[in-house]
Amino acid sequence: MRRVDVIDTAAAITRETVEGRHVLVMDVLRATSTIVTALNNGAKRIIPVETVEEAVALKRRCADSLLGGERGGVRPEGFDFGNSPLEYSKDAVQNKTIVLTTTNGTRALVGCQSAHAATIGCAGFLNGKAAVRRLTAKTGDLALVCAGTKDRFSLDDFLCAGMLLQQIMAEEEVQMADLGWNALLLYQAYGESLPAVLDNAKHYQVLKGLGFHEDLEYCLMKNQLEIAPVFDGNEIRID
Repeated sequence: MRRVDVIDTAAAITRETVEGRHVLVMDVLRATSTIVTALNNGAKRIIPVETVEEAVALKRRCADSLLGGERGGVRPEGFDFGNSPLEYSKDAVQNKTIVLTTTNGTRALVGCQSAHAATIGCAGFLNGKAAVRRLTAKTGDLALVCAGTKDRFSLDDFLCAGMLLQQIMAEEEVQMADLGWNALLLYQAYGESLPAVLDNAKHYQVLKGLGFHEDLEYCLMKNQLEIAPVFDGNEIRID
């Protein structure tokens, strides 16, 4: 019986928590939702970096790339895209390289690579089944990494972890610590009323206040995309 643990924020990513494990990173609102959408719409690859400065410098070296991301929920000056998955349409991204930097999600992805995760996938409500299918095909222990919001717990990511756990446990028995059981039980209680539950959550309210109502609706749609993107330490592609 393998072990699966939930990691509640990017700040909790360490070699002890992820080294040698097969990992799914979730930043539902909105980085991983943006990543899976862009790749589903034909983006060639996405290169995640931690800072705006790194993104700008990398674009200078990759002349055909586009810049995407956010700080404070909004697009940095001079960037081609923000962090709204709805901006990454087929016409805008097909066959393009996107250099992406976000406050939480890209930090979590890079952090898992630095902590020597065995494999790193990108997940959200949008592609949960596909991401779990790829994850459970691997042999070894698993970790579900919630990006959180500025090193603090984020309810949207935690509920997504609960959904992924429910899908994993429909296929096999696992060992879990209390945090995993809490994620599972919370999703089982409230997974069918996500917008109503998350309307009380701080990050959801921030994005709502910025006018991203359509993003919120889209990011909470379940199992719309049949892709399971993989981060190899340099770039994210469809496996």
